[in-house]
Amino acid sequence: MPFNETILLHWPKSAMPLRVHLPAPPAELFTDPDAVLATVEAAILAWSNVAAPGIPSFVFVETAREADIRVAWAEVPDGGGYVAYCPYDQAKLRMRRFGVDYLLISGRKSKGGAEASPQLLHAVVLHEMGHALGLGGHSTSAADVMYKSITPGFDYTLSASDRLTLSKLYSSPIGKRVVGAKR
Repeated sequence: MPFNETILLHWPKSAMPLRVHLPAPPAELFTDPDAVLATVEAAILAWSNVAAPGIPSFVFVETAREADIRVAWAEVPDGGGYVAYCPYDQAKLRMRRFGVDYLLISGRKSKGGAEASPQLLHAVVLHEMGHALGLGGHSTSAADVMYKSITPGFDYTLSASDRLTLSKLYSSPIGKRVVGAKR
């Protein structure tokens, strides 16, 4: 594969609604676990119907075993420095199928660090859900949720560019090769 080639991968339309396991956050990790749960749920659901009617769509399930996207809670983030993180399922990617391992949420950047504000947590989970839906890269505009970093205090919602990018991804065939794509 050429170094400047990208393979477009996303959830198949037949997988909709995506099954999400969102357990309650551990009470010892958050000052207000109910508010954190509501914030995370709202960030997930904000992507509903962005690409097309019903694409994507979500249903919350009781167990991680039945989920397409599993939310996990941690005292500290993978690798440190992240409020949330979404790694891809590498085995599936090698087979040119899309999948994520989990969406890990710590709500803080380091062990014992300050808890993220509800606004920051919402923005970061919104961003990571973009990755969980197949948006592998980052935007060049700081006004987009899919920009490479989040500015604390900025009230993030999905921008027109975020919406258009997901729409274009889901209107492309799974596995489409794009040569010369920006990363």
